[in-house]
Amino acid sequence: MKQVLVVAPGKIEFVEAPEPALGARDARVVITHSGLSSRSEIERFQRNYAGKPEPIGYNMVGVVDRVGAEVSTLAVGDRVYAAVGHADVVVADERKLIKLPAGVDDESGCFAYLPTLGTHALRLGEYTAGQYVAVIGQGIIGQTAALMARHFGARTIVIDISDDRLERARESGAHLALNPLTDDVPARVAEFCGGAGLDIVIETASSWRSLALALDVIGRRGRIVELGIIRDTPNPEEADLFFSAWKRNLHGKEAVLIGASNDPADPENLTGQRFTRERNIQEVLDHVANGALDLRGLITHRYPIDELESVYRALLDGGGKEHLGVIFTWPAAGNASA
Repeated sequence: MKQVLVVAPGKIEFVEAPEPALGARDARVVITHSGLSSRSEIERFQRNYAGKPEPIGYNMVGVVDRVGAEVSTLAVGDRVYAAVGHADVVVADERKLIKLPAGVDDESGCFAYLPTLGTHALRLGEYTAGQYVAVIGQGIIGQTAALMARHFGARTIVIDISDDRLERARESGAHLALNPLTDDVPARVAEFCGGAGLDIVIETASSWRSLALALDVIGRRGRIVELGIIRDTPNPEEADLFFSAWKRNLHGKEAVLIGASNDPADPENLTGQRFTRERNIQEVLDHVANGALDLRGLITHRYPIDELESVYRALLDGGGKEHLGVIFTWPAAGNASA
């Protein structure tokens, strides 16, 4: 099997690795498509957290071509989603693979996980139907978070410094799209929400400046859900901006700041939790299958998998800002049915 590994900061290799043996509950999957989760993959590519060769990526779709003797939920020919690193073949326990419904195309299937992040953030923010929700940052995570907010009935505001991304969000149904570089965002948000105030802000831009803006726009007793990950210490300007917003808003508004990750992966249903990563993905797939959600509208670029590193470098160098949803095709895609 051929596996993509980050072998050093800023360098990947397609490595020939031994294929795992097929266990009784395993299925072998020939990967046809990989979806890019740009922020997390670019950071792993840039930093090589493990300090040794490590897999990268986690949004794969492929076709089952072999199954173990005790597999009961999958059959040869099934298309599945697999939360594994970029590779041409996957051997995994059937419980860790999610079958794509007939109404879901392969490309949409690649992005079935990403909307679950926004759904989880809405639950953490105690969203109630009809509330006002703002999503700061309109990359692929922010776009899918806003998509899920609208899907669940929220009056949705999107905020980004890219007019192109704001226009795409408008086309997907955003009720209000604002650019902090040209709009008075707090004033426009206050006007839109009226006396009710803004109930939830989901921050996905991963910046101190955006978190400060979230504090300025949130309503009384509103919830700010930090879905983005701010890894860097603020510079003096950012620190002043953030702490000024903190002092102005946090206590006076009795605002709540919530850190967000996602529901646990629990393919064997061991925790007894109502919402798990697997159930959330299946829910997204069901909504796509019945036409209630459109993920294909977020796809802006398609590449063969051998261009993976060049795309990483373009995004890392700031030259790929027009990229949103990115799909990579593996050679097997030419022989698989969508």
